[in-house]
Amino acid sequence: MGGELTLLTALQQCGGALPEADLTRVRIVRSGQVQVVDAAKLLREGDISSDVRLQPGDTVFVPLQKTVYVIGAISKPGPYPIAEGGTILDVLRAGAAPDKDAQLSNVIVVRLVEGKPKPIKVNLERLMKKGDASQNVALEPGDVIVVPAKKPKREWWQYVGLFSSIAYALYYLQRIGR
Repeated sequence: MGGELTLLTALQQCGGALPEADLTRVRIVRSGQVQVVDAAKLLREGDISSDVRLQPGDTVFVPLQKTVYVIGAISKPGPYPIAEGGTILDVLRAGAAPDKDAQLSNVIVVRLVEGKPKPIKVNLERLMKKGDASQNVALEPGDVIVVPAKKPKREWWQYVGLFSSIAYALYYLQRIGR
């Protein structure tokens, strides 16, 4: 390889990909042409012969995964990747299981619409116990799912952390422009 720069060595030299990077859709822009590379497959299979050689002037773009955020009375709060057409049930299956004290009838999906938060009420209890498909809301990248507890036993200062998390998620979404 002697001095040649490839996609994988470029990613290495940049300190590696961020955890939220979507390595399945890496784009290399060369002379106005775009080549999409599945770097995740390249890493998984270890076949360096399919590693793309970069040329001077190439631009490498690694997009972020399409992500939603889940907070509140759930087992694993945090970001969850969401596929095109993904729903709230898909996120629950991915590991965001509600805690035993979750108030499933009062879940809120907060979505940014024209830069302003728009709450969408979801009754997960009807979805999970009665199979009410109307409650299986289609999610969009950047949505924040808030699962409240039945009896919040929090002091006022604990709400500051909750609202800070929501505010940060909304700020981050505005900053990256979804």
